[in-house]
Amino acid sequence: MTDYYTPTAFAAILAGESPIRNSLIYWKFRVSASGSDVCLWEHRVVTRTVLTKTLQVGLEITGAAAKTQLTIGREARTLRAMRFAILCLLLSVLSSAARSQAPTFAASPEESSIKFYVKASVAIVGKFDKWDAALNFASPDPTTGVLNVKIQADSVDTGSGMKNNKLKSKDFFDVKQNPEITFVSSKMVQTGPNTLEVDGDFRIRGVSNPEKLTLTISSQGIGSGEITGTMKFDRKDYGMNKGIPFIKIADHVEVTFNLREKEVSGPPLLLKK
Repeated sequence: MTDYYTPTAFAAILAGESPIRNSLIYWKFRVSASGSDVCLWEHRVVTRTVLTKTLQVGLEITGAAAKTQLTIGREARTLRAMRFAILCLLLSVLSSAARSQAPTFAASPEESSIKFYVKASVAIVGKFDKWDAALNFASPDPTTGVLNVKIQADSVDTGSGMKNNKLKSKDFFDVKQNPEITFVSSKMVQTGPNTLEVDGDFRIRGVSNPEKLTLTISSQGIGSGEITGTMKFDRKDYGMNKGIPFIKIADHVEVTFNLREKEVSGPPLLLKK
C-alpha cells in the first residue's frame, strides 16, 4: 500500500508531532518532479535518526535524478527540433528541384485577349477587359498542364452600351450576384503536333457544367510563343434563355482567347510529333 504525504506532514513525522512516534517505520520513498509530494513505502522499523539520514540521502539522489532527467529531456527536444528543421530543408530543396524540371510561363496581358462571338441577326462580338489566366505544367509532359481562367463578368465590352447592360443583367451574366466567369481544367490530352484537348469545369452566372476547350501552342522552348484556345457552349444550359430586344440570338456561344506567353524557365514543353 502506498501513502502520500506533503513535505510539511512528513516533517511533522520526523519531529514527533505525528501519531507515529520514536519507534518509526522505515519507509522507502521518492519525491515527485515538482517536489510537492513525498511517496513512502513501508519497509521496516528503525529509529528516527536513521529515517532522517535516509530522507536526506534520498532527497539528494532524487534531486540529481530530476536534473539528469530534465537535461535529457532538453536534449531530446533539441534533437527533435533539429530533425524537423533538416526535414523542412530537405523538402524545400526537393520542391525547388521539382519546380526547376517544369516549364514556367509568364503571360503578357497587353498582348493577350479573351473574346466571344454569338451568331445573331445583328452580330454580337465582344471582349472582356479584366481577366486572369494561368497555364502551369508539373513536368515537360503537356498532359500535366492545368489551365485556370478567371474573368470579371462586368468588364464585358461589345462596343454598345445597350448590349453591355443587357449582358450584365439577370437574364445573362447576372454580374451583381455572380461577378466571375471561370474555367478550371481537369484533364489535358494531346490531339495533334501542337494541339491539346482540355476538359474542365466552366462556370457562368452561378451555373457549372463540364466543357471542352481546344488549345493550340504555336512554339516550344525558351522564348515567346502564342497559345490560343476556343470553346463553344449552349447559353441555355446556363439559364440564359432570353434574348435582346429586336435581335434574334442563336443558342451557341463561341469563346476564343489568345495568350501571348513567354517561357521564362525550366525545360521546353515536349509535344509529341
